[in-house]
Amino acid sequence: MQEQLKVGQYILERRIGEGGMAEVWEARHVHLGTTAAIKFLLPRLAGDPELEDRFLDEGKRQARLQHPNIVSAIDFVQQDGRSYLIMQYVEGDSLETKLRDRQGPLTLDEVHAISWDVLSALDYAHSLGVVHRDVKPSNILLDHNGRVWLSDFGIALALREERRVTRTGTAVGTPDYMSPEQIVRPREVDARSDIYSFGCVLYAMLTGGPPFGMEGATEFYIKDCHVRTPPPPLVYLNPDIPAAIGEVAFRCLEKDPAKRFPTCGAVMIALEAAISGEQKAPEEKPPDPPPPPLPPVPDPTPARGLKKYALVGAAAILLISGAAYLWIAPNAHRKKLLETRDWTHAIWNDSDFSDCMAVPACLARKSQAENLHAIQWRQLPYNSPLFDDCMGYPDCTLQKAHRDKLIATSDWLHADKGLLSDCMGYQPCLQGGQHTKDKVPQPKGQTLDPENLPTCCAKSSDPAACRAIKRREQIPDCSSPMEQRLMPPTVPPQN
Repeated sequence: MQEQLKVGQYILERRIGEGGMAEVWEARHVHLGTTAAIKFLLPRLAGDPELEDRFLDEGKRQARLQHPNIVSAIDFVQQDGRSYLIMQYVEGDSLETKLRDRQGPLTLDEVHAISWDVLSALDYAHSLGVVHRDVKPSNILLDHNGRVWLSDFGIALALREERRVTRTGTAVGTPDYMSPEQIVRPREVDARSDIYSFGCVLYAMLTGGPPFGMEGATEFYIKDCHVRTPPPPLVYLNPDIPAAIGEVAFRCLEKDPAKRFPTCGAVMIALEAAISGEQKAPEEKPPDPPPPPLPPVPDPTPARGLKKYALVGAAAILLISGAAYLWIAPNAHRKKLLETRDWTHAIWNDSDFSDCMAVPACLARKSQAENLHAIQWRQLPYNSPLFDDCMGYPDCTLQKAHRDKLIATSDWLHADKGLLSDCMGYQPCLQGGQHTKDKVPQPKGQTLDPENLPTCCAKSSDPAACRAIKRREQIPDCSSPMEQRLMPPTVPPQN
């Protein structure tokens, strides 16, 4: 699109954004001099009847949403076979830009102000049956007056309309902020999907980044985390986050929509109470100091003196006993919780590992978590039993996701080079690499060749045949010394 092109009564001046389907330009009204934002489909998509219909639906939907925190549609123009959506222009930056410039968490006051406006906009849209489905920092605009605007209802779903997602029925949205149901059941999303996405935005404002947006993570890994992995505790990334605010964020991020807040209004109330309580706590007046003790009155008789010492001794005993109870009781309660907890799903950085209090199941799981750090995950074959329980450890989870992608691939002739670069000893991948035109060399130690096989074949009556079977079946009949050393410890049975 060229600058100075006239669309209706507007002149396009500069491009201010571009997505996967459309671009947005700042434009000026030729007579009034006012500024607007004009959105239109990319040239390669323009003219597609279905996309043009969806684009028109977006304009109708956005024009119906009249709210002080929602960017509204002003007009819709069709010109030279193309469609243009004319919207309010918000002068300022996006929340994405603010987080990138800050390179860290926002203040509680900033989190409070932004969250309130976004939740208010979403609550209004949901009341009209519209689900945004792409709540993320780049769609949250901050003007120079401190007002927050929610924009881009391009993939929004009107619940009363026909359930269309895309032409293939696949998920739409941004992986870092997608809800689990958007990934596995894209046709069944409702308003609670926006609550999960807002929870990801809240997490980013409190820590500086989304729950699973670590550098170098693939889209497959991020989506898998949204579906299966609990987010890292907030205090690991920002120790100053009040517990009450963290509870609100994690309820928004529940995998099961039924466990989240039912509405954005409920989130507003809970977040307001959590932030207000934290801000008011330091203002509470400290208790008055106790009055100074009266000077002791001399005891004229020895008997009264002995009685006084006896009372002091009894008081000291009670004080020591009380202190001991206050120390022992919580520890006994914590140990009971540790003993009754199901440790099979504890993640590698579980906070309870700080003190297992000699509970065998906790100690065994903690030892397994510590072993994860010592494993060279890139050197394990695809069928290593160490992948059975990654405990949410990023290196293990990434390599396991790569392993699953290897196994799921059926067309190795046209397989992605990224797969062929690390076959993890998987025979179809190795064969695919040999038949691919641009052959990718395999790293040493990744294939199950005779040199890397366990030495147990030496005990066979026919070692060569043993190795051939192992190489063909890809399943060693014994473990290598490294795998034996790093296997998770067995949890002893509890009485």
